[in-house]
Amino acid sequence: MTCGDKLLLSWAGLDVDGLACNHQVAHFVSEDRVGEDVIFTVSSAHIAALDGGSLGIGCSLMSTCFAGPVNSHRLQLNCVKQAGHGPRYSEVTTLMIGNLERGALPAPTVLEAGEGWVDLLDAQDGVTIVIENTKAEKGELVYLKCEGEKLNHCNDREITRDAVGKPLVFIVPYRFWSEHRDSVIRVSYSVERRDDTCRQSGVTLVKVQSLMGH
Repeated sequence: MTCGDKLLLSWAGLDVDGLACNHQVAHFVSEDRVGEDVIFTVSSAHIAALDGGSLGIGCSLMSTCFAGPVNSHRLQLNCVKQAGHGPRYSEVTTLMIGNLERGALPAPTVLEAGEGWVDLLDAQDGVTIVIENTKAEKGELVYLKCEGEKLNHCNDREITRDAVGKPLVFIVPYRFWSEHRDSVIRVSYSVERRDDTCRQSGVTLVKVQSLMGH
């Protein structure tokens, strides 16, 4: 999650008479809580109202990273209150946002590539790769990969709290490009999420040349 995202906990059940009892709790992610667990508290009054009934708990994430809400799987519970005892709570349950099939992340930008070409004369100090919108959170890893005919160049970056939502900049050294004169390089990256899933970016194709023949 990123700063400003909204989490909405939906607490929807039926009491012993079959009447609906619905409750929602919203939480906005602040900058200092990015990457941290989110804990919701539901008052005992909402629990007591469902004594002998049933309950469904779900969570939705509203974020600028996605076109619409991302919904968790719904957890179904039966509600029981023992006579002579105060409210009893189930063990803590962790709700995970289910994995979604999403399109590829935006392809990286090669700053020195004019119309898809990198001139070795412009790559003496290395070539700059910019990744604009990884949608990565604190603690997640971004892997850059430049694939050539002779060798590959790889680099990785762990997302810190200060880097969330900001472009990532990598410098790929001159030696890699000089080894691939007159050939095509595939530049891409992947993001390894905290839930061990991985998202791939689109691919930027760059041809290496030296206009002066060096």
